[in-house]
Amino acid sequence: MGGTLTKVDIGHGRGWLAPAPAASLRRIDAQLGRLADINEAGRSPEQANKNRAKWLAYERYLNGGPWAPKAPYALGADESVHCWGYAADTDDSYDARASAVWLDNGWVQTALYPNNLAKHEPWHREYREDLDNHKNEAGGGTSAPNVPKEITVKHYSRQDATAKASSRTLAPGAGFYLHTKTGVAVSQATNVVGGVGPYSVTPHVYAEGNPGDVLEVVLCWQDEKTKPKPAQSRHYVERLVIDKDGHVRASREFKRAVAAGFAVYLHLSAPKTNTGPVKVTRLDCDAYLFTAA
Repeated sequence: MGGTLTKVDIGHGRGWLAPAPAASLRRIDAQLGRLADINEAGRSPEQANKNRAKWLAYERYLNGGPWAPKAPYALGADESVHCWGYAADTDDSYDARASAVWLDNGWVQTALYPNNLAKHEPWHREYREDLDNHKNEAGGGTSAPNVPKEITVKHYSRQDATAKASSRTLAPGAGFYLHTKTGVAVSQATNVVGGVGPYSVTPHVYAEGNPGDVLEVVLCWQDEKTKPKPAQSRHYVERLVIDKDGHVRASREFKRAVAAGFAVYLHLSAPKTNTGPVKVTRLDCDAYLFTAA
């Protein structure tokens, strides 16, 4: 895979791939009858090295080192197939039919570590042209697909009713999911998205507590169509530090696609290392779905 890297825009805000994988993806789009889900395709060397550094820090923490935020397993730019344009992360891997289509088109899951969940990435796939049963078929091509001129944006707004009505108090080690009704268990959650496609999701957190204490906000992808339900896929953890005046007022934007049959839940928690309770007075979420016309 050496030589000059050619980047092909795979359209609809999904990023880029090398020519052969891009052609394969267009055939997958056609076979699925919809846009294939892409969370990330081609990756810059700079981002790959940042991801690697975060993973190494988290790995040291798992082995007894200093605390580091949870991070997915990642290779550096010299090894990452994402940087060559031959890898894609997709939630279609959680859909049996869609996953079979990807595999039939030469996309192999190469990061399956069921005995080491810290490295287990079922969403990660790499393109193998020698395994692509459709590489000689029409419908691919290596030119960039037409990028739609119009994008429709749909807004989904959710607000935790209990935090708004009376606030929530989180003791060290406690947490809850955003829910739009009061009087429900902290394990119950409201889906913060609606349709299928690429999203911008922004949680908003207002809280009070001891300076230096922390809140962790995370978005949880849940496969709702598979029975029994598999474990949630927690793709982001953002640590919010209470300031010297005892407050945190924060909004964080996350960008990721949502596949068919998936819900997204917003969870807020206080680490066990906090020195006291945290009073949460607001947990809202704005999610924007971008749909190509």
